[in-house]
Amino acid sequence: MEQKDVARVMKLLVTCRKAFPASRADAETLALYVKVLEPLSYVEIEAAVMRIMRTAKFFPTPAEIFEAAEKVKQAANDTGLPDAGEAWREVEENVYRNHVYKPWTYSCQEVEKAVSRFGKKELCSLGEHEVNTARAQFMRIYNEIVARGREDRANEHVLLQMGDRVKQLINKTAAQHALPASRKEA
Repeated sequence: MEQKDVARVMKLLVTCRKAFPASRADAETLALYVKVLEPLSYVEIEAAVMRIMRTAKFFPTPAEIFEAAEKVKQAANDTGLPDAGEAWREVEENVYRNHVYKPWTYSCQEVEKAVSRFGKKELCSLGEHEVNTARAQFMRIYNEIVARGREDRANEHVLLQMGDRVKQLINKTAAQHALPASRKEA
């Protein structure tokens, strides 16, 4: 984030804090927010804060700002992921139209991964009495995949932000877990 954007983000967070009078976020806390939010552009932070101010009851955490920024970006680009129910309907349509004989089409890779994990043949061979249980299992699998993707993206941002310090962290951790060198007996 450029220096001019740092000042703009700080001003934006101060303004946001005023919208939540019960907030105890002080200047030091807001400076920490600015550091943590570095992977986002000013526009992404501004959009997230505007969204949060319309929906939240308490001053947001950085995680909530990241989440809101992601949701606004998905809405702007029309790239939002389907919810678990929509993903299940997509599976039902593929079973009906394509069964196992034709290639399936997916709205996103998360649905494809969930189908792969559950098993396409298993989905196509469900009995009438098994559908409700299968739907619940598929939706759980799908939600886990979506959550894992969110976690992976958050970790990527952190690793990028840390730069060379990541190597130091890895080396320190490796040294702590290394087996002690064997001693030669005299």
